Amino acid sequence: MAIHRALLAMREEGAEVLEIRTTGVQSRSGLWNQTKADVTGLEIMRTEAVHGEVTGVAAIAAFGSGLYPNLKAALVGIARFSKRYRPYHLEAYSSIKALTDEVYNL
Repeated sequence: MAIHRALLAMREEGAEVLEIRTTGVQSRSGLWNQTKADVTGLEIMRTEAVHGEVTGVAAIAAFGSGLYPNLKAALVGIARFSKRYRPYHLEAYSSIKALTDEVYNL
């Protein structure tokens, strides 16, 4: 439920979160990604690269060497996503999220 709480905090500060991009070894688990989608109600996008920091460094290098006009263009040009997980079981987590929110607000 930590991801749910993190999203609440970001939204309270005015952030508009439309999707979550996931990297790292934990992102290889389809069950875990589906759970994150169901808990957050957001689409989870898994990167092809296991380690996102490598993609970030490559984008910075590509921008720095003049291959892309800006960092955003470099990231769009380099980052690839291999799978999307859409929320399907929102109702299954609603009571757990409500209980978690209640406990955190004590």
